[in-house]
Amino acid sequence: MKPFKTGIAHIAEAYPNVPVVPLSIYGAGKALPRGEALFVPFIIDVNVGKAIYYQGENKLKYTKNLEKAVFNLEETVN
Repeated sequence: MKPFKTGIAHIAEAYPNVPVVPLSIYGAGKALPRGEALFVPFIIDVNVGKAIYYQGENKLKYTKNLEKAVFNLEETVN
């Protein structure tokens, strides 16, 4: 997973009453391989984390917390 950028923190700051929900999707690359036009029957795991609201903290800190939440979700799948 590539490092997160702070764009989501800017959006969360603009809409502080809307939560950001971390997601981890595993197996999507096998269900729709790169360059293919049709889906391949395959099970995809989706983990949904707890909603995270922007509460005025530093944008970099918010982004790192969100990245950590997604990473922790990925750990539960692998």
